[in-house]
Amino acid sequence: MSAQVIRFPSMSVACARHIIARPDMHRDATVLDACEFLQAAGDWMDHERAKALHAAIVRDAVAGLNRKGRIRRWLAVAGDVVGVISLFCVLYLFLLFTPG
Repeated sequence: MSAQVIRFPSMSVACARHIIARPDMHRDATVLDACEFLQAAGDWMDHERAKALHAAIVRDAVAGLNRKGRIRRWLAVAGDVVGVISLFCVLYLFLLFTPG
């Protein structure tokens, strides 16, 4: 079974140009569809603009994922440090209050 991407139904060159002119007013998926459409059906200037905008959106998405991953790694390390310190505290108290 393979998935098929459903294209933006009323996409035209003018509509795609309008979308990439104001990408902040549209969802990223719509802007990416417009970029792909212009790369396939637009002139050379449309192709260059769409290519640059597509690269910028992908770069921002990857940077966001890396940022989230970095925060998760730091939280995991901090949790490990707290766990090790707690373990040593419990062992110290065990040794301190063990008769012997």
